[in-house]
Amino acid sequence: MKSKLAQFKDLEHLPMRQILQKMHVSDTELLSLIRTWRSQGLLSDGEELFTQLEQSIRRRRSREMHEAHEIMYEEYKLMRKNGQSTEQIASDLGKSPERIIRLNQRWYKELEETGMTDAAIAEQMKLPEEELIPLSKALEEKKRQTRVSARKKKTSNAIYSSFHMPKLRREIENPEDYLIFDLEGIQNPDELIEIAVINLKGDVIMNTLVKPTHKINWRIAELTGISDRMAAGGQNIRTVMKTLRSISSGKTLMSWGTDYDKVLLQKAVLSTGISLNCSFACAQKIHMGNEGLSRQIALHKALGEDEQSHRALDDCNMVLEVLRNDISEAFDHEAEEEETENE
Repeated sequence: MKSKLAQFKDLEHLPMRQILQKMHVSDTELLSLIRTWRSQGLLSDGEELFTQLEQSIRRRRSREMHEAHEIMYEEYKLMRKNGQSTEQIASDLGKSPERIIRLNQRWYKELEETGMTDAAIAEQMKLPEEELIPLSKALEEKKRQTRVSARKKKTSNAIYSSFHMPKLRREIENPEDYLIFDLEGIQNPDELIEIAVINLKGDVIMNTLVKPTHKINWRIAELTGISDRMAAGGQNIRTVMKTLRSISSGKTLMSWGTDYDKVLLQKAVLSTGISLNCSFACAQKIHMGNEGLSRQIALHKALGEDEQSHRALDDCNMVLEVLRNDISEAFDHEAEEEETENE
């Protein structure tokens, strides 16, 4: 009979759910086993699966906590409907009075959003109307803070967009300073598996798979369609970084949300010692500023599409299409303003 370690090595290429089923262990048990094997020097790799397990356990525990909280919330509402006081409910649920007050605020918000009057809410919650006053004030303050935060984000995005839009308008006809790029990568460890770069006329400057040193997680393979066999035929990371440095030096690299792209590039810089001499811009934030949005929007939704391909070159072209639409809208808006002024 095979040992647990031998079983694991045979199965580690499979999705986590199948590994757990075939080994007849829980996620916490497998996490403990991997930790032990690595500490004993019996397992040299396993970092990716180890991180997956940690994330999976955190998500499960978070779901369990949420479910427990929702059960408590329903118990609280039943007690409130039965006329129990805040102190009684806190005692029965084993929670502090402050926690019950937060539940009062949550229920008041839910009822208020249905359009109920305070009199009807007081009847539903079995509270005197005067006790709704602090709940109402707390809700109004939260709404105010949300509005202020949204205005700040809109203003910040608008300023960001107004800085880049005039430059982008010129670049559409005569590309010089901006390049659109997109990356695909594996996580834990973060490593590039594909990169594409185009200019604002849509000319492809770079489009290549990158040979990773780690296996591609099945989730990434499923999402992107890039298999280990495909990536094995890609360029090595040093060649990729040299080419990227050459084509981007002194320019602005622009992608849809730059946070994770910067992480992948920073990892590549550290592993190769090849730094980039360029700046970065976020096409997503430019679009948000142009549209007056405060919340982030997915690339495919910005185009009114149902999904995106998650291949680097396809996503570059989608970003370019969004920017072209934004520039066209900006032109139309300026023309309308000039026409109004002339009248």
